[in-house]
Amino acid sequence: MYNSFGRTCLGLEYGVPVDNKPGCHCKDGLYWNEYKKKCVQKDQCGCIHENEYYEKGEPSPLECST
Repeated sequence: MYNSFGRTCLGLEYGVPVDNKPGCHCKDGLYWNEYKKKCVQKDQCGCIHENEYYEKGEPSPLECST
């Protein structure tokens, strides 16, 4: 879907959940998961620790629940 902005999982990690670049983005309420390469619900975004991506619920050095 073409939109002037979009939400990304990586943006959530870094406290900037909105990508302000015009282009194709997920529908409202969904976030682009850069690692899965698809749109997901916010609660399906994982986390990054030392450049490694961890799925939500996967054992990791960080709590991936936010």
